[in-house]
Amino acid sequence: MRFLKFIGVGGVATICQYCLLIMFVEFASLALLASTMLSYCLSTLLNYWLNYHFTFTSDQAHAKLLPRFVLVALVGLLINTSVFALFSLVLNFYYLVAQVAATLFALIWNYGANKLWTFKRVEKVKLS
Repeated sequence: MRFLKFIGVGGVATICQYCLLIMFVEFASLALLASTMLSYCLSTLLNYWLNYHFTFTSDQAHAKLLPRFVLVALVGLLINTSVFALFSLVLNFYYLVAQVAATLFALIWNYGANKLWTFKRVEKVKLS
């Protein structure tokens, strides 16, 4: 169930990312790599908030979780940007197709790292 919530939250953040990407490329005329990086970073903020409150329903302090989430997001940004560059600049795929490939690779990393590390629930031991 949590994975489905993660996919739903990710879907909302991804729609946000793609809308920003299109806006940056088509209307602001930013370079492709700058556009994918900026749209990834901005949508990551929404992703954190939704995952914290909805997917993982965390009650842990932001001071603990946010640095972890940022570290995971930075690795995700590296994955996203690398795959995007490979598909768009090296293989000459249309930038939105390249973004789909980058999104799939980043999704695998982001879910695993956030589930196993960032939002990992610490079981409280009851002493009887």
